[in-house]
Amino acid sequence: MKAAVGFLCLVVAALAGTLVWRAARSHASHRESTSPVVTVSQYKQVAPPLAATDAAPPSASTQALETERRLGPFSISGNSYTVILRVKPRQPGSTQEAGDSVVAMEIQDSAGAVQYQRKFPYQESNDSFSDAWFASATPLAGTNGSGVLVSYGFDSEPSAPEEDSPDWWQIFGVVAGKLKPFGAPLQMDKPVGLEDSVKSGVYKSGVYKSAGPLGSGADEIQFPVWTGHFRVIYPVRVDWTNGTLSPVQPCSASASAEIPACQYKVLPESDRQVGDTTFVTLCGTPAANCPNAERVVVKSNSNVALLLAQVNAQWNPGIPSGPAIKSPENPMNDAGGVGWDRSSEVWLKVRINDKEGWMHGDEDFTAFGFPPDE
Repeated sequence: MKAAVGFLCLVVAALAGTLVWRAARSHASHRESTSPVVTVSQYKQVAPPLAATDAAPPSASTQALETERRLGPFSISGNSYTVILRVKPRQPGSTQEAGDSVVAMEIQDSAGAVQYQRKFPYQESNDSFSDAWFASATPLAGTNGSGVLVSYGFDSEPSAPEEDSPDWWQIFGVVAGKLKPFGAPLQMDKPVGLEDSVKSGVYKSGVYKSAGPLGSGADEIQFPVWTGHFRVIYPVRVDWTNGTLSPVQPCSASASAEIPACQYKVLPESDRQVGDTTFVTLCGTPAANCPNAERVVVKSNSNVALLLAQVNAQWNPGIPSGPAIKSPENPMNDAGGVGWDRSSEVWLKVRINDKEGWMHGDEDFTAFGFPPDE
């Protein structure tokens, strides 16, 4: 088993070295650690352990009072489960941040037995920086099964201004009568269809519904993936019978003319900025020689639609057995996600007024008004 885990770690490391892994674009406002269901959060004070008489004086982290926050209960396959967030007060730092930081997330059954646990580091007293971990949970309802969707987030202040921040998503369900995680957390953008949270952190919809069924024992969840200029919709298969996640479209790791990259739906981009009249080149098909190339005018008032994308996206499942190295400073080192190969072209099919075609390359993407690749 140790050899298998070690080999899996090498595979993940090698994959990360050849792919560009991007955190999909996600606002940080929904990371408040409160229940997404209409229940009143319950708090329970947990007394810190008594220090031995010959021990060193306790640090600020051990003196901080730990409390419990309970999310749920969630009904899955006829069983009841509760998500327990163990939190401590966040260190204010120079920006005087308030609130709590999650130090552990547990899922307990109706008898109070812990079915899953993940721990997070707690920052010592610091006058400069303020680090905090967050977690939340929402019921997941599919056509062929149901579970719980847990999200994790991290914030460090002060930090450079940024619109986006990484989040991790993990699905839990019941297989053969036992609750289990469906693989490792995935570092992705917020799933398509999951509404933005209100200020309190409670999801408006209450229940997140999958995109639809895939056969008789699976459902589809759609995650946005940032390609550098726009976002594609990456469909993930949730297998309720076996408790696994996998790509709906398994793509070749070496796309070529014989083995093309996968094609995906595209999300609209509200950040497009087109000033003066410009031009882009549209091709008849997504091929290197750009057949039937045509220069098309783009104006700020042009009627534009993003139709389809072709990109060599690659699935990284992470380490389903949990962190390979128990690193207190990196509790998400088992996470997976989706990346793409920089050596392969990203193509986008668009409609500009009455013209349709495929475009590619930073020059045309910039002329089209997309934000620059960062």
